[in-house]
Amino acid sequence: SGTRLITASSQNGIDVWDSDVLKSKERVGSGPSSAVNSVAVYPGGKRFVSGSANHTVRVWELATGKLVELDEMHHDAEVNFVAVSPDGSRIASGGDDGVVRIWDAQTGRALATLKGHASLMRCGAYSPNSSMLVCGFGDGTLRLWNFVIASKALDMYGHSDLLLSAAFSPDGSYIATASC
Repeated sequence: SGTRLITASSQNGIDVWDSDVLKSKERVGSGPSSAVNSVAVYPGGKRFVSGSANHTVRVWELATGKLVELDEMHHDAEVNFVAVSPDGSRIASGGDDGVVRIWDAQTGRALATLKGHASLMRCGAYSPNSSMLVCGFGDGTLRLWNFVIASKALDMYGHSDLLLSAAFSPDGSYIATASC
């Protein structure tokens, strides 16, 4: 089999499924000690990252299910989203503290802390060229960060409620969002 499916939940930890049969699954490590809110796969598919209610961001080997020993990555509140840049160099995470943290994807070293919003953060995604990050907040605000000019590029207001999902189009020219 070549395709795997990663599932995470508050009750069951993290499971990796063989998607050819959807019957064979492996429990990843001993699992986090609290609810897993988000997972994202590294480019190339050898690792994935998880964000949890216990404020942690962790990296796992997909083939073995073992935790990768990196610098400690954590927030001051529950982590609701994790994203790996398409170039594989950075991890972004955000959560109930309203802060986006950028980590080195190979070492776990903190690279940046992006502040400026009081609402909880629910979702985020990198642009296809890894130069921008879009984040959705609990008050419906969508914030676009530009790493080329190292600043917040734009706040967008089109939703009246919690943003649940944000994604760039494959060419990076559009951003799709969903709210509840």
